[in-house]
Amino acid sequence: MTPNVLFILDPIEHLNWKKDSSLALIEAMKKRGWQVWVVQPNNLWLDHFEPFGMLQQVDDLDFHKQTIALQQEKPTVLKAMQFILVRQDPPVDDHYLFITHLLEQAQQDGCRIINAPQALRDANEKLFTAWFKTDAPASIISQNKKQIIDFTKKNEHTILKPLNQMGGQGIVKTHAQDPNLNSLIELLTHRGTIPIMAQVFLPEIKAGDRRILLIHGHPIDQVLIRQPSADDFRGNMAAGGLTSVGPIHEKERIICEKMAPRLQAMGLFFVGLDIIGHQITEINVTSPTGIREIEAGSSLKVTDIFLDAMEKL
Repeated sequence: MTPNVLFILDPIEHLNWKKDSSLALIEAMKKRGWQVWVVQPNNLWLDHFEPFGMLQQVDDLDFHKQTIALQQEKPTVLKAMQFILVRQDPPVDDHYLFITHLLEQAQQDGCRIINAPQALRDANEKLFTAWFKTDAPASIISQNKKQIIDFTKKNEHTILKPLNQMGGQGIVKTHAQDPNLNSLIELLTHRGTIPIMAQVFLPEIKAGDRRILLIHGHPIDQVLIRQPSADDFRGNMAAGGLTSVGPIHEKERIICEKMAPRLQAMGLFFVGLDIIGHQITEINVTSPTGIREIEAGSSLKVTDIFLDAMEKL
């Protein structure tokens, strides 16, 4: 039976053809003859608690021409889909949370959701590192200015992170003597009303932030290495980090093996693990990326591994 697969995406015209993992997966699915559909989050709704979407079927996708042919939108009940891939970028706001509740209804109707809706709510990409604290750097999560300052005083340099952003957005590097420290904390915590993460700065970032992709609990053999540019401390591609590809380290495999049971139990099928100096700094579950770069920099076909794993669910 040919599967129907739905992608919940941000507007396609906003996606980067050279980097976007969703487009890579859609292209691979079309090559296998799968039926692929797309929908924007604001085109999903519940009708008498039945989840619907204004879906568009993908007729064709051409990576080289950077074109995608879509059929006209039509209202479709989501239980017609065998798989639904949630590929909406953060922020994880109230509307995002509504989508996860809607998708739980589709899940009860038999749809396989990647990643599981409850897991998307439970696994905050920064805070989730606390579940694997033996392999994570020292950190504090608080909205209390004094607590954050006290933590900063214990470290030569500290990273401050909003909890609901992506791509390095809002992340700052600071230290106890920083004259802007009070203002930074006030700004990021919205004057003490929103918790943030303060994390010890890892100087190993100079060697690169390593993105490991786990598919159904199994790490792939090649890692995306993102090195900060000369004028930034962040390795994120969205922040201008320089990328390369290399083999996974044995210590990284061991970390993944320890994490796998919990990830699989939660329904986290596709995870992007960020590691600096063998320490987990973030666990990306909303819309992990890196497929295009790893395939371009190695002989590994990540999309085939992904689709093969989907077929075994």
